[in-house]
Amino acid sequence: MLKIIAKDFSRSPFGRSKVDSKHNGTKFRELFLKGWIEESIKDGKKLTLDFNGLDIPMTSSFMEESFGGLIRFGHFKKETVLEVLDFKSKDETYVEEILFYINDAKYDPDAEMYEM
Repeated sequence: MLKIIAKDFSRSPFGRSKVDSKHNGTKFRELFLKGWIEESIKDGKKLTLDFNGLDIPMTSSFMEESFGGLIRFGHFKKETVLEVLDFKSKDETYVEEILFYINDAKYDPDAEMYEM
């Protein structure tokens, strides 16, 4: 399954919460990314996220909240996320940074979620 972030979510993803932007990492994770991953797992297919065509560079806070948050809030195990996700980007630093946040994340049952 291919999802183009600029088309399927926003051309300007930014920040962790609604205080930062209406196109924030919490909203992306909870309303889009989780469902896409669940669908990919159910179908037994990879989820390819295309980060090309954005109007602004993705911020580290957006990427950490979106991808690290998958693990922190217990939505998926790290291994599952790494197995199902694939990336398409002209900027390889996005991929490197996202993989870092996924690998660095730890489940935290006391984590508080930001507002979308």
